[in-house]
Amino acid sequence: MKDRIIARGLAVGALVGLLFLATPARADEGAPARNWTDKAEVSLVTTTGNSETTTFSLSNEFTQKWTKSELKLFVLALRSEQTTKTAVNDAGTLRVTDSTETTAEVYRLSGKFLREIHETFRWYAEAGWERDRPQGIDDRYYAGLGVAFAVLRRGAHTLDAEAGARFTDETPVGGESDSFGVGRAALAWGWKFSETGELSSSLELLQSFSNSDDTRANWVTSVTSTLTDKLALKVSYTVRWDNDPVREVLSSPGFDDVVWEHDKTDTILAASLVVNF
Repeated sequence: MKDRIIARGLAVGALVGLLFLATPARADEGAPARNWTDKAEVSLVTTTGNSETTTFSLSNEFTQKWTKSELKLFVLALRSEQTTKTAVNDAGTLRVTDSTETTAEVYRLSGKFLREIHETFRWYAEAGWERDRPQGIDDRYYAGLGVAFAVLRRGAHTLDAEAGARFTDETPVGGESDSFGVGRAALAWGWKFSETGELSSSLELLQSFSNSDDTRANWVTSVTSTLTDKLALKVSYTVRWDNDPVREVLSSPGFDDVVWEHDKTDTILAASLVVNF
C-alpha cells in the first residue's frame, strides 16, 4: 500500500511539476508569442441494423517549445460499444430485446519535459496514467527520467533514441496493485517523402526490474497526408505486446476457480482526421 501511494503520488506530482518546470523558461529564454502547437485526431466508426457498433477515438497532443526546452502533453480516449438484438418466442409472442456492452475501453494521459544539454543530447522527465481494459489494466501510474539522442538528421529522414527508467504502480482488472521499477528504450524514425506526405514509425521497449518475464513493446507506424494548413488524413497501425499478460481468476459458486489469461498482442488499425491548431 505504501509503495502504491508513493508511485501514484510521484506520477501525479510529476505531471503537475512539468508545468511548473516549464514556466520559468518562458521569461528566461525570451520565447516568441506563438511557441506552441496543438494537434487533435478524431476517428469514428458506426454500424446500424441487426447489430449496432460504435467505435470512437480522440487524441490530442500539445507541444510547447522554448530555446532549449520542450513540453509535451498527450491525452487519448478510445471506446467501443456494441448493441445486439435478441429475439425470443414468449408464449406465442415475439419479443425483441437490445443489449449494449462496452467491448473496448482505453484512456491515456501523459506529460514529458525535455531540456537540451547539447545540440543532439537532452534529458527528460515524464509521468502518466493509463487504463487499458482490453489488456486487463485497470490503472497504471508511472514517473520516470531519461536521456534522448538525436541520432540522425539527414535530408528528409530523422531518427531519435531514448533510454531511461520508470517507477510504476499497476492495478490489473480484478487484482491487487503492484509497484516496480521499469527500464525503457525507444526509437522514433520519420521520413517526409513529399511536401504533403510523411511516414513515421516508433518502437518502445519496457522491461520490469522485478520480473524478467514482464517485457512489453509498443510499436506505432503511420502515414499522414496533409490536406490544408489545418487538416490532414492519417492512417496508423499500432501493436501493443505484453510477454506476461494479465491473468484473471474467475469464480463461480460451487465450482473451482478458473484462470483466464489475456492475449499477449493487441492491434489497432485506424484512419483519422487530424486537426492542427
